[in-house]
Amino acid sequence: MAEYSSAMTDWDIAGGLKVQRAKDHIEDLAARIQSFRERHPYCAVVKPNPKGQPNELVFRVREEMPTIWGAIAADAIHNLRSSLDLLWRAATIGDVAPSRREGHRNHFPCGSAAKNLDARLRGAVKPATQRAMHIAKQAAMYEGGNDHLWNLHCAWDTDKHEMPILAAVRGGTTPPESRALHLIWPPALAPTIKEGASAGWYFSMMVADAVMDVEIEVAFDVTFGESRPLKGKEVLTTLATFRDEVERIFKAFVVAGLVGPPPEGGAHRDRSG
Repeated sequence: MAEYSSAMTDWDIAGGLKVQRAKDHIEDLAARIQSFRERHPYCAVVKPNPKGQPNELVFRVREEMPTIWGAIAADAIHNLRSSLDLLWRAATIGDVAPSRREGHRNHFPCGSAAKNLDARLRGAVKPATQRAMHIAKQAAMYEGGNDHLWNLHCAWDTDKHEMPILAAVRGGTTPPESRALHLIWPPALAPTIKEGASAGWYFSMMVADAVMDVEIEVAFDVTFGESRPLKGKEVLTTLATFRDEVERIFKAFVVAGLVGPPPEGGAHRDRSG
């Protein structure tokens, strides 16, 4: 078997810059969401019902959630998933004949390819590729394996055809403590916040006119909307989990001597601004 080799690929070129870019996107989105929360964009108001019956609470939208957030989340997902393909190519390129390296397009094993790694490892596999395969086997990027990595792959694949739509879902309440009220806010329900949609039920001992003035601040989570397979998952938590899983794989490749370590002190960041 012919032996090939190449100098160890720098972490940046091996996909590390895409990981950092994804982290920047996640930090940016977190800052935008926090600023949005501080503007108190959602509340619940009373929709009177006939006398003797509880009043319905309905959502009032003071400010719409920016649609650009879905694109930011999609960019983070794309960078994290594509970084693994760059990592795989960088780690295994030394096992490819120099004349074939330019067109070398092997991807990080996922789906059936990840499930079949045991069979491939029983064959003739060059040293660097063998080490990479063992790491990919532990990563288990397939349905029924590592759910987080598989969801990352599926979300990345979906993003090629549709942009994620994010939604605000009720996460709690901040009722006015100075008012006599009894609030039924079903804990088992987490409805999507939309103008005029039902938010719960409200009993009060105040006179009718006073009830009409009640506004209850609505705490909320930002989730993926109709985007499968992430529908209903909290956005920042999900993206942070994807980030951690990808960084764990990068660390394993560095420890195995397949790519170089990240630069110290964040030297990869663009300091020009």
